[in-house]
Amino acid sequence: MTRSYSHFQLSDFFSKGSIQKPTSFPGSSTPTCLAIVQHRNGSLATKPLVPNKKRSKHKTHNAFRRIFQKAQQPIQVLKKTQRLCSLPTEILVSIISFLDLPALLSLSSTCHLWHRLCSPRNHIVWNELVKADYPTSLQLGDPYAVYRENHALIKRWNAGQAKVSHLTGHQDNVYCMAWVSKSLFVSGSRDCSLKMWDISSNSSSSSSVSPGPVKSKTVHQGSILCLGVSEDKSILVTGSSDSTCIVWSLPDLTPKPLVFRNHQSGILDLCLALQYCVSSSRDNTVRVWNHTTAKECHSLVGHSGPVNALDAEGPWVVSASGDTTLRLWDVRTGECLRTFSGHAMGLTCVKIQASMIYSGGQDGRVKIWDQNTGMCTMTLVGHTKLIRAVTCQDGKVVSGSYDRTLRVWDAKTGKCVLRYQSEDFGWIFSVLMNRTQMISAGQSKQIMALDFGLNSLTNHSNIEI
Repeated sequence: MTRSYSHFQLSDFFSKGSIQKPTSFPGSSTPTCLAIVQHRNGSLATKPLVPNKKRSKHKTHNAFRRIFQKAQQPIQVLKKTQRLCSLPTEILVSIISFLDLPALLSLSSTCHLWHRLCSPRNHIVWNELVKADYPTSLQLGDPYAVYRENHALIKRWNAGQAKVSHLTGHQDNVYCMAWVSKSLFVSGSRDCSLKMWDISSNSSSSSSVSPGPVKSKTVHQGSILCLGVSEDKSILVTGSSDSTCIVWSLPDLTPKPLVFRNHQSGILDLCLALQYCVSSSRDNTVRVWNHTTAKECHSLVGHSGPVNALDAEGPWVVSASGDTTLRLWDVRTGECLRTFSGHAMGLTCVKIQASMIYSGGQDGRVKIWDQNTGMCTMTLVGHTKLIRAVTCQDGKVVSGSYDRTLRVWDAKTGKCVLRYQSEDFGWIFSVLMNRTQMISAGQSKQIMALDFGLNSLTNHSNIEI
């Protein structure tokens, strides 16, 4: 018989009758289609277009399955369980620390002894669960609270349940965005302005419209088409249709007297790697220059078409070109280390993270590549038009397209698990994400922020953004 305890219940994690281990995404092969809707009070939220199938009830997990895998008869399990309860408390705690969450919750509801040993006050057990499922949040506070809140965050991502808000301030298309801290990001627009936004103040507000940017600067004489931030978040470089790259200091967003002028046409993209900045232009050149002196070091030569997108990780730079190929470079020497071929049409976006490369282009496909082997490990199919933006984090890949949709993919299975659409969406030019939020920008002039923490989690110390 299941006992109810006011301070520690299975319902903290699961709905009644549905005990299952949390996963990154639902197992369904059909993505959850979500629309951005406006309530009568003016607030915005996500709404499923098609009701999800009702989850079938799962049988209670056998709490002792891991301990007694070889036991065939119930009586054998009972005898071993009785022997187990007679062991010293220290040994019991050590044993149950190997259980997963469903087993632990089932065990806690069998008797007062097991409930006490599995309680939130037993930091040893909950520390092991946090270490196994949320290692980046291990040192953030009480392990039981950390696990519960991270689990709730994953459930919101799985269901596409998010608070929607619009950041207004730009007067034209927003072409690019980049994080400059955990809560601050910058955006560049066709209106020639560079703006800094505080997403934490937006999350704490109940309104669907943000209070506006915290800083705004206009220095370029043309559209800001791209920007890059140094690894230590102290330097920002912007590239413009006026053929220049300007270096800025962070977080004060002050332009330095460093301007790179060697390109003969508009800057298509740029990235920062070590002390270098790599920039590509409509003049079909890719130049490497020192962002502390604005002096050119060398060029990256090899593509037969314009380089539309760049990204970097450590000394490695990856370039995506209209010639349908990706190239991996050592920024220190300018040597091309590997060429990736597989897209049917020109490429328009690229992301490199943890030795994996994510690319998208005119063929409407997102491909995932192994940096070390050059092999395409997965192709994500779903978009119907050019993919302009791609990013990734925590096993999720987010892509934005000219088909006016945002898609969230499971990087392990390749399934599209969420698809966002809105009447306000135009072409999507840039996307950002962290553990609790997803941000997109494009033709609509406004920047859309989706907050899966729903305020309470976003600003909580137990959630690592």
